[in-house]
This record gives sequence, C-alpha cells and structure tokens, in this order.
Amino acid sequence: MAAPYQLDKKDKVLNILTLPEEVFVFRYAPTTPIPAGLWEGDEFCSVTKTKNELSIVAPQKRVVDSGMPKASAEHCGGPWNVLRVRGPLEHREYLAGSMAQWSVKSRDTLTPDMVGVMAELARVLKEASISIFTISTWDTDYLLVTKNTYEAAKKALEADGWTFA
Repeated sequence: MAAPYQLDKKDKVLNILTLPEEVFVFRYAPTTPIPAGLWEGDEFCSVTKTKNELSIVAPQKRVVDSGMPKASAEHCGGPWNVLRVRGPLEHREYLAGSMAQWSVKSRDTLTPDMVGVMAELARVLKEASISIFTISTWDTDYLLVTKNTYEAAKKALEADGWTFA
C-alpha cells in the first residue's frame, strides 16, 4: 500500500489569502426571490438553495442594498472573515483500489494533486477549537471563521505550516 499523500503546504497554490470584506450568513425561505442587485459588485458572495432554505453569504451591506428582505436575528450570523486557498486546485478522479489518476486539465502534464486540502485545514482548526463554515467553488476552497476567532485561526494554521499571503 502506498504511503498517504502529504500536501505541500508551501506550494503557492495552497497559500491562504484573507479577503478584505467581512461577510454575514443569511438564511431565508427557499422561495425568497433573489434580486438582480445581489450579483453586482466584486465582493465575495455565495448563494445556495435547497428544498428547505436559501443561504446567502455576503457582506451585510451588499445584501441589504440589493433589496433582500431583512433576515431575522436568528437567521443572520456574523461577521465572518473569509480565508481563501489561493488555487486554482486541480480536479482529479481516482480509480477505486488504485493510485491511477486522471487530470481534467491534461493527461500529459499531471501536477501534484490537492486531495484533502479542506480536510487538513478543518483538522487544524478543529484541534484549535475554532468553528468553521466552508464553501467550495470549482477553483478553490473558502473557510469562514468568526471575526473574534480570526487571529487564533491564523496562528494555528501558520503553526501547522500553512502560509498566509
């Protein structure tokens, strides 16, 4: 059996960036309409809809200015700091029972895979007793930590070998 894969935390793709804006997490009924104004601007914004809810993660001013209804206090949490893995992260598929790998970018130029990035980040913060809220996109991973735990989160991650850029 092959040795477990170890992430190279010094790889620039894995540098952690702290986004400049603080965000809040809002919960709405799943039928709540999303105003076009929510998509305006370059700040971080994530919208997730399920059968049971509509969740929006964005700066509070952006949500309010877009015309979204006011969320009740129990359905609005924050402020959160957003930690972004620089990325882009490689997408891979593994064949069951083997280490054969395939890259969606190129079959000829395989780069070290990035399996377990979120799990490693979450492990470090769990061991430091820091709660996280996670979001992943095609290109990278985001971890949200509450504003009052940001410094402790940064310290724990740096002690584990992660680099903040």
